[in-house]
Amino acid sequence: MLLKDSNNESVREQAQRQALIFQDPQAIQQLRQLAGDPAADKSVRQRAIKALAGSRIAGFDDQLIELTADEHVRIEALAGLAEYDHPATVKTVLHVYSSANAAARQAALQTLASRASWAKSLMAAMESGEIARTEITAFTARQIHSLGDKQLSQDVERLWGPIRETPKDRARLITNYKPQLTAALIQSSNRMNGRALFQKSCANCHRVFDSGTLIGPDLTGAQRTNVDYLLQNLLDPSASISKDYQMQIVATTNGRVITGLLVEESDNAIAVQTSTEKVIVPRNEIEEQKISDVSMMPEGSLQKMTHDEVRDLFAYLMGSEQVVIP
Repeated sequence: MLLKDSNNESVREQAQRQALIFQDPQAIQQLRQLAGDPAADKSVRQRAIKALAGSRIAGFDDQLIELTADEHVRIEALAGLAEYDHPATVKTVLHVYSSANAAARQAALQTLASRASWAKSLMAAMESGEIARTEITAFTARQIHSLGDKQLSQDVERLWGPIRETPKDRARLITNYKPQLTAALIQSSNRMNGRALFQKSCANCHRVFDSGTLIGPDLTGAQRTNVDYLLQNLLDPSASISKDYQMQIVATTNGRVITGLLVEESDNAIAVQTSTEKVIVPRNEIEEQKISDVSMMPEGSLQKMTHDEVRDLFAYLMGSEQVVIP
Protein backbone atom coordinates (compact mmCIF):
# COMPACT_ATOMS: atom_id res chain seq x y z
CA MET A 1 0.00 0.00 0.00
CA LEU A 2 1.29 3.46 -0.89
CA LEU A 3 1.79 5.97 1.95
CA LYS A 4 -0.66 8.38 0.36
CA ASP A 5 -3.37 5.69 0.66
CA SER A 6 -2.68 4.97 4.35
CA ASN A 7 -5.58 4.90 6.81
CA ASN A 8 -3.47 7.07 9.12
CA GLU A 9 -4.13 10.77 8.45
CA SER A 10 -0.70 11.82 9.75
CA VAL A 11 1.02 9.35 7.42
CA ARG A 12 -1.02 10.60 4.46
CA GLU A 13 -0.08 14.21 5.22
CA GLN A 14 3.59 13.32 5.54
CA ALA A 15 3.40 11.61 2.14
CA GLN A 16 1.71 14.67 0.65
CA ARG A 17 4.42 16.97 2.01
CA GLN A 18 7.10 14.75 0.51
CA ALA A 19 5.23 14.82 -2.80
CA LEU A 20 5.16 18.62 -2.66
CA ILE A 21 8.93 18.72 -2.31
CA PHE A 22 9.16 16.88 -5.62
CA GLN A 23 6.34 18.97 -7.14
CA ASP A 24 4.13 15.93 -7.79
CA PRO A 25 1.21 17.20 -9.93
CA GLN A 26 -1.30 14.71 -8.51
CA ALA A 27 -0.48 15.58 -4.89
CA ILE A 28 -0.67 19.29 -5.66
CA GLN A 29 -4.07 18.90 -7.28
CA GLN A 30 -5.41 16.83 -4.37
CA LEU A 31 -4.20 19.36 -1.81
CA ARG A 32 -5.65 22.28 -3.76
CA GLN A 33 -9.01 20.53 -3.95
CA LEU A 34 -8.83 19.84 -0.22
CA ALA A 35 -7.91 23.44 0.59
CA GLY A 36 -10.96 24.72 -1.27
CA ASP A 37 -13.44 22.10 -0.07
CA PRO A 38 -15.84 23.69 2.47
CA ALA A 39 -17.09 20.22 3.48
CA ALA A 40 -13.62 19.03 4.53
CA ASP A 41 -12.36 19.19 8.11
CA LYS A 42 -11.26 22.74 8.91
CA SER A 43 -7.92 21.80 10.45
CA VAL A 44 -7.06 19.54 7.49
CA ARG A 45 -7.84 22.37 5.07
CA GLN A 46 -5.68 24.75 7.10
CA ARG A 47 -2.73 22.37 7.01
CA ALA A 48 -3.16 21.89 3.26
CA ILE A 49 -3.04 25.65 2.71
CA LYS A 50 0.09 26.00 4.84
CA ALA A 51 1.79 23.18 2.95
CA LEU A 52 0.93 24.55 -0.49
CA ALA A 53 1.81 28.16 0.35
CA GLY A 54 4.99 27.09 2.13
CA SER A 55 6.06 25.28 -1.04
CA ARG A 56 5.04 28.34 -3.11
CA ILE A 57 3.11 26.20 -5.59
CA ALA A 58 2.70 28.15 -8.82
CA GLY A 59 -0.77 29.57 -9.27
CA PHE A 60 -1.88 28.82 -5.71
CA ASP A 61 -1.82 32.53 -4.90
CA ASP A 62 -4.90 33.01 -7.09
CA GLN A 63 -6.72 30.45 -4.95
CA LEU A 64 -5.45 32.10 -1.76
CA ILE A 65 -7.04 35.37 -2.87
CA GLU A 66 -10.39 33.56 -3.10
CA LEU A 67 -9.89 31.70 0.19
CA THR A 68 -9.54 34.94 2.17
CA ALA A 69 -13.34 35.14 1.94
CA ASP A 70 -13.69 31.85 3.85
CA GLU A 71 -13.57 32.60 7.58
CA HIS A 72 -12.63 28.99 8.38
CA VAL A 73 -9.29 29.29 6.58
CA ARG A 74 -8.92 33.07 6.35
CA ILE A 75 -5.92 33.32 8.66
CA GLU A 76 -3.99 30.68 6.71
CA ALA A 77 -4.92 32.27 3.38
CA LEU A 78 -3.83 35.73 4.52
CA ALA A 79 -0.55 34.41 5.90
CA GLY A 80 0.03 32.36 2.75
CA LEU A 81 -0.21 35.43 0.53
CA ALA A 82 3.01 36.72 2.09
CA GLU A 83 4.84 33.91 0.26
CA TYR A 84 3.83 35.36 -3.11
CA ASP A 85 3.84 38.75 -4.78
CA HIS A 86 0.29 38.71 -6.14
CA PRO A 87 -0.85 42.08 -7.55
CA ALA A 88 -4.24 41.83 -5.80
CA THR A 89 -2.87 41.13 -2.33
CA VAL A 90 -3.13 44.64 -0.88
CA LYS A 91 -6.61 45.26 -2.25
CA THR A 92 -7.82 41.85 -1.03
CA VAL A 93 -6.30 42.16 2.44
CA LEU A 94 -7.74 45.62 3.00
CA HIS A 95 -11.13 44.45 1.72
CA VAL A 96 -11.47 41.58 4.22
CA TYR A 97 -9.78 43.43 7.07
CA SER A 98 -12.83 45.23 8.44
CA SER A 99 -14.94 42.07 8.70
CA ALA A 100 -12.15 39.82 10.02
CA ASN A 101 -11.75 38.76 13.64
CA ALA A 102 -8.81 39.92 15.76
CA ALA A 103 -6.54 36.98 14.88
CA ALA A 104 -7.19 37.33 11.16
CA ARG A 105 -6.56 41.09 11.33
CA GLN A 106 -3.14 40.44 12.86
CA ALA A 107 -2.35 37.93 10.11
CA ALA A 108 -3.41 40.55 7.57
CA LEU A 109 -1.18 43.19 9.12
CA GLN A 110 1.81 40.84 9.21
CA THR A 111 1.36 40.08 5.52
CA LEU A 112 1.15 43.76 4.59
CA ALA A 113 4.25 44.43 6.70
CA SER A 114 6.30 41.75 4.93
CA ARG A 115 7.12 43.79 1.80
CA ALA A 116 8.00 47.46 1.46
CA SER A 117 5.48 48.14 -1.32
CA TRP A 118 2.66 46.61 0.71
CA ALA A 119 3.76 48.34 3.90
CA LYS A 120 3.43 51.68 2.15
CA SER A 121 -0.24 50.87 1.49
CA LEU A 122 -0.58 49.89 5.16
CA MET A 123 0.83 53.26 6.20
CA ALA A 124 -1.62 55.00 3.86
CA ALA A 125 -4.51 53.03 5.41
CA MET A 126 -3.35 54.11 8.88
CA GLU A 127 -3.05 57.70 7.69
CA SER A 128 -6.63 57.68 6.39
CA GLY A 129 -8.02 55.93 9.46
CA GLU A 130 -9.00 52.82 7.52
CA ILE A 131 -6.81 50.87 9.92
CA ALA A 132 -6.64 52.12 13.50
CA ARG A 133 -3.18 52.87 14.84
CA THR A 134 -4.03 50.87 17.94
CA GLU A 135 -4.33 47.74 15.77
CA ILE A 136 -0.61 47.85 15.01
CA THR A 137 1.28 45.76 17.55
CA ALA A 138 4.84 46.43 18.65
CA PHE A 139 5.98 43.41 16.63
CA THR A 140 4.38 44.74 13.43
CA ALA A 141 5.94 48.16 13.97
CA ARG A 142 9.35 46.50 14.35
CA GLN A 143 8.71 44.38 11.24
CA ILE A 144 8.01 47.50 9.16
CA HIS A 145 11.12 49.18 10.54
CA SER A 146 13.15 46.08 9.59
CA LEU A 147 12.26 46.49 5.92
CA GLY A 148 15.10 48.99 5.68
CA ASP A 149 13.09 51.68 3.90
CA LYS A 150 13.94 55.09 5.36
CA GLN A 151 10.59 56.67 4.48
CA LEU A 152 8.65 53.73 5.92
CA SER A 153 10.65 53.91 9.15
CA GLN A 154 9.86 57.61 9.41
CA ASP A 155 6.18 56.99 8.67
CA VAL A 156 5.77 54.21 11.23
CA GLU A 157 7.44 56.33 13.92
CA ARG A 158 5.20 59.29 13.02
CA LEU A 159 1.99 57.27 12.99
CA TRP A 160 2.72 54.62 15.62
CA GLY A 161 5.44 56.04 17.85
CA PRO A 162 9.17 55.75 18.50
CA ILE A 163 10.79 52.42 17.66
CA ARG A 164 13.75 53.16 19.87
CA GLU A 165 14.26 55.86 22.47
CA THR A 166 17.38 57.32 24.01
CA PRO A 167 18.62 56.06 27.41
CA LYS A 168 17.80 59.49 28.84
CA ASP A 169 14.18 59.22 27.64
CA ARG A 170 13.81 55.73 29.12
CA ALA A 171 15.24 56.80 32.47
CA ARG A 172 12.77 59.68 32.59
CA LEU A 173 9.85 57.39 31.80
CA ILE A 174 10.85 54.90 34.52
CA THR A 175 11.00 57.75 37.03
CA ASN A 176 7.57 58.99 35.93
CA TYR A 177 5.88 55.57 36.03
CA LYS A 178 7.08 54.37 39.43
CA PRO A 179 4.81 56.63 41.56
CA GLN A 180 1.81 55.31 39.58
CA LEU A 181 2.71 51.70 40.35
CA THR A 182 2.66 51.53 44.12
CA ALA A 183 1.57 48.30 45.79
CA ALA A 184 -1.74 49.86 46.85
CA LEU A 185 -2.59 51.09 43.33
CA ILE A 186 -1.65 47.77 41.75
CA GLN A 187 -3.69 45.88 44.34
CA SER A 188 -6.81 47.85 43.38
CA SER A 189 -6.34 47.42 39.63
CA ASN A 190 -8.34 45.24 37.23
CA ARG A 191 -6.33 42.08 36.47
CA MET A 192 -8.91 40.82 33.96
CA ASN A 193 -8.43 43.97 31.91
CA GLY A 194 -4.69 43.55 32.42
CA ARG A 195 -4.82 40.12 30.81
CA ALA A 196 -6.75 41.55 27.84
CA LEU A 197 -4.03 44.19 27.44
CA PHE A 198 -1.34 41.50 27.70
CA GLN A 199 -3.08 39.47 24.97
CA LYS A 200 -3.12 42.51 22.69
CA SER A 201 0.31 43.97 23.36
CA CYS A 202 2.59 41.23 24.69
CA ALA A 203 1.21 37.75 23.99
CA ASN A 204 2.60 37.69 20.44
CA CYS A 205 6.02 37.12 21.96
CA HIS A 206 5.72 36.35 25.68
CA ARG A 207 3.90 33.91 27.92
CA VAL A 208 2.51 34.38 31.42
CA PHE A 209 0.97 31.37 33.14
CA ASP A 210 -0.60 29.47 30.21
CA SER A 211 -1.20 32.49 28.00
CA GLY A 212 0.92 33.76 25.12
CA THR A 213 3.71 32.61 22.81
CA LEU A 214 7.30 31.69 23.66
CA ILE A 215 9.11 33.78 21.09
CA GLY A 216 10.51 35.95 23.87
CA PRO A 217 11.22 34.96 27.49
CA ASP A 218 8.51 33.36 29.63
CA LEU A 219 7.45 36.05 32.13
CA THR A 220 5.91 33.66 34.66
CA GLY A 221 9.10 33.65 36.78
CA ALA A 222 9.49 35.28 40.16
CA GLN A 223 11.12 38.46 38.82
CA ARG A 224 7.83 39.64 37.34
CA THR A 225 6.72 40.66 40.85
CA ASN A 226 9.39 43.37 40.82
CA VAL A 227 8.13 46.71 39.46
CA ASP A 228 11.64 47.93 38.55
CA TYR A 229 12.34 44.73 36.62
CA LEU A 230 9.11 44.97 34.63
CA LEU A 231 9.56 48.67 33.89
CA GLN A 232 13.10 48.07 32.66
CA ASN A 233 12.01 45.23 30.39
CA LEU A 234 8.86 46.89 29.05
CA LEU A 235 10.44 50.30 28.49
CA ASP A 236 13.87 49.06 27.39
CA PRO A 237 13.52 45.47 26.13
CA SER A 238 16.77 45.65 24.16
CA ALA A 239 18.84 46.21 27.28
CA SER A 240 18.19 42.73 28.63
CA ILE A 241 18.05 40.76 25.39
CA SER A 242 19.98 37.46 25.45
CA LYS A 243 21.42 35.58 22.50
CA ASP A 244 18.57 33.07 22.85
CA TYR A 245 16.02 35.74 21.94
CA GLN A 246 17.83 37.83 19.36
CA MET A 247 15.63 38.73 16.44
CA GLN A 248 16.61 37.46 13.01
CA ILE A 249 15.96 39.61 9.95
CA VAL A 250 15.76 37.47 6.81
CA ALA A 251 15.39 38.99 3.35
CA THR A 252 14.38 36.54 0.64
CA THR A 253 15.15 36.54 -3.07
CA ASN A 254 11.45 37.12 -3.85
CA GLY A 255 11.30 40.40 -1.93
CA ARG A 256 9.87 39.32 1.40
CA VAL A 257 11.40 40.32 4.75
CA ILE A 258 10.79 38.02 7.72
CA THR A 259 11.55 38.98 11.31
CA GLY A 260 11.42 36.57 14.20
CA LEU A 261 13.25 34.03 16.30
CA LEU A 262 15.44 31.39 14.63
CA VAL A 263 13.98 28.14 15.97
CA GLU A 264 15.39 25.51 13.59
CA GLU A 265 18.12 25.28 10.98
CA SER A 266 19.65 22.68 8.70
CA ASP A 267 21.95 22.61 5.71
CA ASN A 268 18.95 23.19 3.44
CA ALA A 269 16.64 25.59 5.30
CA ILE A 270 15.96 27.68 8.39
CA ALA A 271 12.75 28.12 10.37
CA VAL A 272 11.85 31.54 11.74
CA GLN A 273 9.06 31.92 14.30
CA THR A 274 7.22 35.20 13.79
CA SER A 275 4.45 36.53 16.00
CA THR A 276 1.85 34.59 13.99
CA GLU A 277 3.52 31.61 12.29
CA LYS A 278 6.64 29.53 11.73
CA VAL A 279 8.15 30.29 8.33
CA ILE A 280 10.44 27.79 6.58
CA VAL A 281 12.97 29.51 4.31
CA PRO A 282 15.15 27.43 1.97
CA ARG A 283 18.76 28.57 2.21
CA ASN A 284 19.00 29.08 -1.54
CA GLU A 285 16.23 31.70 -1.25
CA ILE A 286 17.94 33.74 1.47
CA GLU A 287 19.31 36.98 0.07
CA GLU A 288 20.42 38.33 3.44
CA GLN A 289 20.24 37.10 7.02
CA LYS A 290 21.35 39.12 10.00
CA ILE A 291 20.84 39.35 13.74
CA SER A 292 19.22 42.49 15.06
CA ASP A 293 20.76 44.13 18.10
CA VAL A 294 17.33 45.08 19.40
CA SER A 295 14.42 43.20 20.90
CA MET A 296 11.45 42.04 18.83
CA MET A 297 9.37 44.39 20.98
CA PRO A 298 9.95 48.09 20.25
CA GLU A 299 10.00 50.61 23.03
CA GLY A 300 6.75 52.58 23.08
CA SER A 301 4.12 49.92 23.80
CA LEU A 302 3.65 51.04 27.40
CA GLN A 303 3.43 54.70 26.48
CA LYS A 304 0.38 54.03 24.31
CA MET A 305 -1.63 52.95 27.34
CA THR A 306 -3.49 55.12 29.83
CA HIS A 307 -2.32 55.22 33.45
CA ASP A 308 -5.14 52.88 34.45
CA GLU A 309 -4.26 50.44 31.66
CA VAL A 310 -0.60 50.37 32.72
CA ARG A 311 -1.63 49.59 36.30
CA ASP A 312 -4.00 46.86 35.10
CA LEU A 313 -1.25 45.29 33.00
CA PHE A 314 1.21 45.34 35.90
CA ALA A 315 -1.41 43.91 38.24
CA TYR A 316 -1.92 41.01 35.84
CA LEU A 317 1.80 40.38 35.32
CA MET A 318 2.53 40.54 39.04
CA GLY A 319 -0.41 38.38 40.14
CA SER A 320 -0.05 34.95 41.65
CA GLU A 321 -2.53 33.16 39.39
CA GLN A 322 -4.22 33.26 36.02
CA VAL A 323 -7.47 35.19 35.50
CA VAL A 324 -10.18 34.76 32.88
CA ILE A 325 -10.35 37.00 29.84
CA PRO A 326 -13.21 39.51 30.16
